[in-house]
Amino acid sequence: MYKKNLTKKDLANTINTKLGYSREEAKDFIKIFFTSIIKNVVKEKKLKITKLGSFLAIKKNQRMGRNPRTKKEAIITERNVISFKSSKLLRDKMNK
Repeated sequence: MYKKNLTKKDLANTINTKLGYSREEAKDFIKIFFTSIIKNVVKEKKLKITKLGSFLAIKKNQRMGRNPRTKKEAIITERNVISFKSSKLLRDKMNK
């Protein structure tokens, strides 16, 4: 099965085709949309988009890890990660 990534260009072309906005306006919309998502997750640590899911910033503590190839142990530093939990509606559509 061929796996294709959905790009910002693809989204902009869809907005252009379906809604009639120019490609430049569609690109600007996509840029503003993703920037607002990122800013909200960074600032509030959580973002819920109805019918899609929730983004959550999680702090991971420092821990010992192991390189699976070399088996050498190393310290994995403390960091923040983003978690995504899909909505029930999205999960139900995926499992039809």
